[in-house]
Amino acid sequence: MKTSFNLIWRNRFITIIAFFISMMGFYAEFFIPKPWTRLFSCMHLSFFEIERHFDGVLNMNILNVIFYIYMLLGTLLYVFSKFKETRLIRLSFSMIILSRVLYFIAIVFFIQVESSYFGEKSLLFLFFCFISLFVYGILSFICLKWLNMTKKIEKNKRIGTDEFIYAEVPLSIRFCHHLIDLFLCVILFFPLINGAPFFYLTQKFSLQYEKEWVTLYFLLAIFLSRFLYYMLFESIYKATPAKFLTESIVAKKESSLTLKTTMLRTLIRFVPFEPFSFLWSGCWHDRWTSTLVIEEKRTGVSLKKYWLVIPLFFLVILFLWVLFLFI
Repeated sequence: MKTSFNLIWRNRFITIIAFFISMMGFYAEFFIPKPWTRLFSCMHLSFFEIERHFDGVLNMNILNVIFYIYMLLGTLLYVFSKFKETRLIRLSFSMIILSRVLYFIAIVFFIQVESSYFGEKSLLFLFFCFISLFVYGILSFICLKWLNMTKKIEKNKRIGTDEFIYAEVPLSIRFCHHLIDLFLCVILFFPLINGAPFFYLTQKFSLQYEKEWVTLYFLLAIFLSRFLYYMLFESIYKATPAKFLTESIVAKKESSLTLKTTMLRTLIRFVPFEPFSFLWSGCWHDRWTSTLVIEEKRTGVSLKKYWLVIPLFFLVILFLWVLFLFI
């Protein structure tokens, strides 16, 4: 009875937090001018912004708005499925966690730039920024942890025996994981990839640099972005945001997944042509580390229906673009 009560309480708590974050995000994007959006919004996808002037500068980031639309949709699916459909809501919380980690690093790194916005009030502003990112980050971490606790591993009975084996994720879905994770990695790490830290340091210390430095920085930024992305999620959750979307998880054959194995899996991803290795011999980062990606029990809607997310994504971009041009 106590366990059932705790589960109901957790489901309601997750619903309230997800709905609150979505609504605060919409409010920040549509009604709050920069830089105050940093206090209310938990997502800062740093490109594809449209700017308009109304009692200050109001920047609407289309990707942020799309994120909040999908998070709200995931929350509604979670509620109306009686807390069984968790794909979009787990994806949303995982993105918030990484976004808060990166924003914390950005505040520390660019603290002089941030403090110049408000002069004497800068320290108070930064204090509230830290409070905001920790609240959003911790709440998202707790909610994602509770959602993961409800998931179980899918097992199939081996034909002709009483033995049960893990249900491995099809290679076609694995390739979709790669594409989705690549897209999310780019939009979340864009401030690092586009060279903002590099150009900030060169201007601050009046450094002269060659084109080769820019190329080297770009390659290093891509490596660090992908490395941190996979290490953070697979070491803590044994899954990436794309795997949350397909209800999949990483496992090691005949033992538990370790930090060393996760690091090795991540480094192998940088081997040339590794993303296409599934075409002829299975994924190298699985084969060379004796790991596999397995299915969780499907508790929500069919995965095929999620293909509707892709055209919806582009339709929302088009709608917001046209809407904002005529406002």
